[in-house]
Amino acid sequence: MHQCVIAAAGAPIFRPVDGRPLVAWLLRELSRYGIDEAIFLSGQLLPADRDAVVALNQYLPRPLTLTLAAGDLPEPGQPLDAEFLLSDGTTLFAAPLRLDDRRATRLVHPATAGAIGLTLHHHPVALPALPCDHTISPCNEADASRLLHRPALFLDRDGVLNHDHGHVGTRERFDWIDGARETIRLATQSGWHVFIVTNQSGVARGFYGEADVKDLLAWMRAECLALGGTIDDTRYCPFHPEAPLLSYRRISDWRKPAPGMINDLVGAWELDLARCLLIGDLETDMQAAAAAGIDGYRFTGGNLLRFVAPLLEGRKAVLF
Repeated sequence: MHQCVIAAAGAPIFRPVDGRPLVAWLLRELSRYGIDEAIFLSGQLLPADRDAVVALNQYLPRPLTLTLAAGDLPEPGQPLDAEFLLSDGTTLFAAPLRLDDRRATRLVHPATAGAIGLTLHHHPVALPALPCDHTISPCNEADASRLLHRPALFLDRDGVLNHDHGHVGTRERFDWIDGARETIRLATQSGWHVFIVTNQSGVARGFYGEADVKDLLAWMRAECLALGGTIDDTRYCPFHPEAPLLSYRRISDWRKPAPGMINDLVGAWELDLARCLLIGDLETDMQAAAAAGIDGYRFTGGNLLRFVAPLLEGRKAVLF
């Protein structure tokens, strides 16, 4: 599920809340769940509102595809996915939505059985709930601040989330470490951001390409979503100072032990360093954490959930 249809009009969704439009808070949260396109039904939007839609990406940690439908429905050339999320622009419904007719249908919110005014000529589909109970109405500054200022768990990949078989670049060679997906679910449900920061010198060595890295990370994200956890964002470094491939031969401040990947995520997601921690399996991970100014913990094997759960629990009283 990658699309969100926003069926709302006028000022309420653009009301400033804690320094940004209300709908920007919604999109920021949706992006954690793999939503990468928002379709605004613009039949009742004012010209200034349409300009505001285009400007929303400046408030988001990573850009989304923002589409303005010409009227009250997505345009014929803008088909909906088989599954999509519906929002009124201020609330994320964390319950399934259903289509109540097979031809001209109205989307219904199951909590009230009330149609919210969107008619779609589309194949009927039952929309799944998001993996966690995140019904969000950030209508005041306290709610917005809560969404923005989550603590953050940074995870190395090879040796932490998957067994390090040496330059793992395909799903066929990827083996989850025991408790890895459960760790991500626990962190998500406990109110943490989850980020992956991984050196991928296999690209620089010609073992696989950047597209393979991105595909594998996207697959990991989908696997975790299916179990109720989010990988909110990822960074990887394909460079190596002695790379066989000249285009990747460089010293990069993204390659751990340098802190560039962490720093980039901290800036994009507006994180508080005191509320961040990193789990890695190598000394270079610990050095990167220290250079970024966050706590680092070295995982030496076994069940990742048993290692991480006490760390999250022990910081709860301080962070929340």
